[in-house]
Amino acid sequence: MRRGEAGGRHADGGDRLVSRNARHSRDGPHRSDPAVDQHARLAEPLARKITESIAIPTIGIGASAACDGQVLVLEDMLGLSAQTPKFVRRYGNLGPAIDEAVEAYANDVRSRAFPAAEHVYAMKKG
Repeated sequence: MRRGEAGGRHADGGDRLVSRNARHSRDGPHRSDPAVDQHARLAEPLARKITESIAIPTIGIGASAACDGQVLVLEDMLGLSAQTPKFVRRYGNLGPAIDEAVEAYANDVRSRAFPAAEHVYAMKKG
């Protein structure tokens, strides 16, 4: 999907709601891939209606639990993103734990505590 198309990002890079317009419920947003229909941030009733009216699987991205499948960005779901879009449920807050681990690693490297003898290979004798 190219920038600016339905379900993508605006040309300026911002997220957008594709449609809350009832007119789209008659026609639906058209996709080039006939094997799957992707609903990116459609109003819930529209995504539900499309899913119920077509034979191919639908994939929701903040559209509706009625879609056949869902997609989330892993970084958003795990709490690694600075901002959380409305359609994301965070299943973790790993950002602070990762920051702490990286800081501990950097401190160990700076102080030469890592790598220690148990982490390096010795020369073979003989």
